[in-house]
Amino acid sequence: MRAQDASAPLIASRIVVVDRDRVLESIGAEIYAAFDFDGKLRELEEEVRRIEDELKAEELELTELRPDLQPTEFRRLADAFDEKVRKIRTEQDNKLASLEQQRVEVVQTAYVQNILPVVEVIARERGALLVLDKRLTLLSADVIDITNETIGRVSAALNLDQQPPLDVTPP
Repeated sequence: MRAQDASAPLIASRIVVVDRDRVLESIGAEIYAAFDFDGKLRELEEEVRRIEDELKAEELELTELRPDLQPTEFRRLADAFDEKVRKIRTEQDNKLASLEQQRVEVVQTAYVQNILPVVEVIARERGALLVLDKRLTLLSADVIDITNETIGRVSAALNLDQQPPLDVTPP
């Protein structure tokens, strides 16, 4: 449905909708800054580069030893090196997956602790009995969409001059 004319009176509705994804997108920078996701990702990338350099040096050393080793001894050392590389890759993949899981948890926590209370206040002010995620609605009048108001209020609340920093500590 199209939005009502701005001059039209605001109708009372027992249902409001909010676009959760849009709210999260609009404040995502604050959430990630509070969690320091980029910093943690940079640390992991630096660790990977350091490990890669160590592995390249170890591989070069193994290659240089090859002429002096029996083929079976070289194969044993090469297989051990390959296993070490596989193990390290798995560990690094697990660390990245863990960091991504932490990021998801932080976003969920930020939503519950910082956004949901704002949605609740707006809904109460409007006399709404039900708040739906806009993604779950087929059609809705713009007049019951509280997304922009939510974004505005949450953004104002994130202003560090006015409020304490965003709480992104998982429960």
